[in-house]
Amino acid sequence: MKNKQDKNKCELHQPRFMITVNDDQKISSDKLILDTGGGLQGTIASRSWFVFEKSGVQTRLEGYQSKRERLCPVVNAITKVLLEDNREVLFIMNNASLVEDDRESESLAVPFDMMRHGVSVDVTPCMYGGKQGITVDSQFLRCNYDQEKVFYFIQKPTQQDLDTFQEYEITSPNIYNINMNKEIRRNKKEVIFNGISIEEWKKRLALAPEEIVRKTLEATTQFYTSVEVENRKDPRRHMQSRFPGLRNNRIQEQFATDTFYPSEITDQGHTCSQIFVGKDSDRWEVYPLKHEHNNISALEDFTREVGVPNVLCSDNAKSESLGGWKKHCRKHCIDSRFSDPHHPWKNPVKKE
Repeated sequence: MKNKQDKNKCELHQPRFMITVNDDQKISSDKLILDTGGGLQGTIASRSWFVFEKSGVQTRLEGYQSKRERLCPVVNAITKVLLEDNREVLFIMNNASLVEDDRESESLAVPFDMMRHGVSVDVTPCMYGGKQGITVDSQFLRCNYDQEKVFYFIQKPTQQDLDTFQEYEITSPNIYNINMNKEIRRNKKEVIFNGISIEEWKKRLALAPEEIVRKTLEATTQFYTSVEVENRKDPRRHMQSRFPGLRNNRIQEQFATDTFYPSEITDQGHTCSQIFVGKDSDRWEVYPLKHEHNNISALEDFTREVGVPNVLCSDNAKSESLGGWKKHCRKHCIDSRFSDPHHPWKNPVKKE
């Protein structure tokens, strides 16, 4: 068994594994997690793995509940594993996405990807009747369980480790259909380009690459798709902002509003009040008024102090649909919606 093991090491190590790592490197707490939600292929952290081959392919990686995206190279790599019984072995993972960030300490191994290579995987903890480990090359390798996940402790191997420990290949070296837009537990949000083709957007954005244009559109409001400077030959000096709708904080929520009359008049002579209620957050703001037609001042104070809602619902009162109110909504790109005529109770604020 020992001779066979040494023979396998010679075949694997000499052509591709030649690394230099400090001998006094300490055992780290980096982990290789068996995660069924890790995507199609594994994801590894650069600080825990030695890369011995690059495929030249990249995947776009998206984090869970995160807007951050990154392009990761697809590589073949090896790491040292500390088993539950204190034995040490080496794992080889092929076609894995490499996260080149020293702050990342967790790597993901996808059980389904391992099964395609003939590795038997049982992620059920022992305390619940499972085996809690993997079987590869007829060897069972038990992993750890911390009440949340099953995992192995791993560390970047030294040259001495490569010459000493047994290697196990846990994923296939064959290159199969790699998903170029790899997503981990997250659906990519839908992008609306305001009915304008991507080619037209590229012309408007100085012929930038399509990927840059798409990312720009995803991160912008697209409230102002055309500006005056595009149609003027000579520059013009502006004394006020040309984009008032972008100056204030935008609230990504629908608000409802209405005027109500309390039973008492305040000492300052306020006879009514304007209320604003968030449809999702249930946040409400109240502004006292002396007369109903002064509710435009309440709307201005609301947008200045709280923010500009994307949608504002009200009934068909003229003070909330015409004049200064309508002008303010146009100026700040607020979508105005109204309840059905003669059905004021359909205004969401009435339900609150």
